Amino acid sequence: MLRWLLGVILPLVAWAVEMKSHICAEVFFDPLPGPLFSLLWLTIPASNAWILLAKPDHRRGLGVLCGMAQVVALVYTLWFLPLTLISVLAIVLWGLGLCALAPLLALPFCLTGLRSVSEHSRPAGRWFGVLLALLLMTLSFLPLAITYAGLQLARNPATRSRGLCWLRAFGDQQTLLEACYNQAGWSKCPVGMLICMGSPPPPEEVRELFFRAHGIPFNDFPPPRSARRFLDDADLHDMVTDDLDQGQAKVGARNLGLGLKRSSLAARVDSTGSTAQWDWDLTFANDTSSQREARCQVLLPPGAVASGAVLWVAEKPRQALIASRGKARLAYEEVVSQKRDPLLVTTNGPQRLLVQCFPVPPSGTMHIRLRIAAPLLLEGDGAWLKAPCILERNFEMQTAHHFKVECPLPHQGLPGSVPGTGLSSPLLWERVSRPSQASVWCLDRRSKAFTEADWSVATPSPGPLWVVVDGSVGMEPYRREIVSALHQFRSSRPVGVLLAGDEVRTLQPLAAADAANMEQAAHQMELAPLQGGQDNVPALLAAKEGQILWLHAGQSTPVDVGPLAPRASSVVSLACRTGPNLVLEELGCKEAVRTGSLGVDIQRQLAVLSGQRPDWQRLELKQNSRQPQGLKSNSEDLSLLWANAQPADLKLAVSYGLVTPLTGAVVLENDAQERELGLRPKSDIPVVPEPATLALLGALGSLLLGGRAIRRWR
Repeated sequence: MLRWLLGVILPLVAWAVEMKSHICAEVFFDPLPGPLFSLLWLTIPASNAWILLAKPDHRRGLGVLCGMAQVVALVYTLWFLPLTLISVLAIVLWGLGLCALAPLLALPFCLTGLRSVSEHSRPAGRWFGVLLALLLMTLSFLPLAITYAGLQLARNPATRSRGLCWLRAFGDQQTLLEACYNQAGWSKCPVGMLICMGSPPPPEEVRELFFRAHGIPFNDFPPPRSARRFLDDADLHDMVTDDLDQGQAKVGARNLGLGLKRSSLAARVDSTGSTAQWDWDLTFANDTSSQREARCQVLLPPGAVASGAVLWVAEKPRQALIASRGKARLAYEEVVSQKRDPLLVTTNGPQRLLVQCFPVPPSGTMHIRLRIAAPLLLEGDGAWLKAPCILERNFEMQTAHHFKVECPLPHQGLPGSVPGTGLSSPLLWERVSRPSQASVWCLDRRSKAFTEADWSVATPSPGPLWVVVDGSVGMEPYRREIVSALHQFRSSRPVGVLLAGDEVRTLQPLAAADAANMEQAAHQMELAPLQGGQDNVPALLAAKEGQILWLHAGQSTPVDVGPLAPRASSVVSLACRTGPNLVLEELGCKEAVRTGSLGVDIQRQLAVLSGQRPDWQRLELKQNSRQPQGLKSNSEDLSLLWANAQPADLKLAVSYGLVTPLTGAVVLENDAQERELGLRPKSDIPVVPEPATLALLGALGSLLLGGRAIRRWR
């Protein structure tokens, strides 16, 4: 009877409870990190049940199974030994702790199982089972051990290179991803706990090493199973923090259960002024029972600026207030700590916005709108309207994004809708057919001046041209197009090609871009190793003179771009793969426009930088007190773009309602919050008299009216 209860039923119940609730995994460590561990655990009840039920002539293989069960029960007993006393108390107080005690209580029956079988029919193979279990457990833990050992080596600057080599060659990506979401401060794996004892890796450091090892930001992947346990609605949910990045100035980790429910982008094109205004409505849905913060990084169209934001509170729209960046963020963080309804929009580098809204209510939605003013890109008899796109987010995008463009001129290009992740594409364009552009002006209602717009073509700087290629593994899908573009390029200017790897590698020294040299550069690029996530700054610094065309994927780890700042104006970035790029956020260099296949875009930029073809026409804005010549635009977009182009001016940005590096747009729940946090002037505060004051004023009014009536009667 005890063998049934403690050797079969208790291990089965403990396994089922842990698989359903993950209590031990949430609070201490994960005893069942994969399917193989579940199968090994189940050898315990299986061997005891076989002993009790099988007939003497049906026991072939029982010795192997019992040997495996003995090793598994012993190993798990040793793992759970520090938790034994805690588990006894937990069972007495809360009825929890079966998982930790089950191997210990089943161990005696596993060790004595074969003794209960008749000596004449005792099955063989016990030692084979012992060795097989030890081998399987060793092989199961080996990737975990290598991953944590490589992680510890990579954290030390002296052994960083060796640690990254281990992680790239032998590390387990899923284990490293789980460490990126680890919020408890220790490893959820016993082997990891032993290796990292006394020095657990913080999530921020692991996220950086994840990119260096795998070349892809950790939040490009859905949350791992261990992170999903943290986000489940369990009884112990309040014992862990499920969003370490809440309220911070970054996107951070994905939030399970948070998604984009609706997304619609509507553009109104001013064909006269060659500008457009985007209204982007986003509705976030939260399927969990806890409040969530939605965060995303938005890439604006070239030359665009955010000119407003709206948050719907109790189904009523509230306009954003523009304040200094520091004041807007302090207001947002203060209200987030109170779990109220704020929206914050700030810049996150050139042409980038960081959007944060909290709280998306449990089992509810949150509706916001972003307003963006953007110039059209002009080339010949056509104009191009670029749609904003999402570079990074902490929510799922399973809904379609819908487009609507209002323009009096013929236009085509944007589809009616794109799937959820399709908005990350850099190729969402609307092409407008229009005649050659003349000078345009509009009346600025704020300054009462006239904003005048002209378009010109920039000329390339003379000198050599460098092509710097990101050596990250994320560039592998684009290798063939890069090779083809290099193979076809010819120029009278000297051209050099560098690869940004663990060390800067020269694929082609600075030389004339003739057939022989470019074929050699293309051949070297075809053979070049692409691995991990590389720091591109050393390669950019190695190109000491001339223009630089930088071909890259994402750069999601912080780097020091200070030494590169003097060369920022000479760098032209061409993103092969959209995503967060901390180098671009800090450096502020020019970003090339993607309009077609990568190979065609590379060839275009090489031709532009070498002076073989003109670039896009550049918008130049100025203000005059007199009405200029040209066509009049009835849109204020030109004035907004003029204000955005001015040198850093806080008062000007606030006056025009623009989100710039000096300002932020913040929406709070009500006027009282805005006044309390200093976002509204005191003159805006309505004066509500006290009841006694109202009575006194009423009495005085009655006396005055009575006196006037008496004088008239007389």
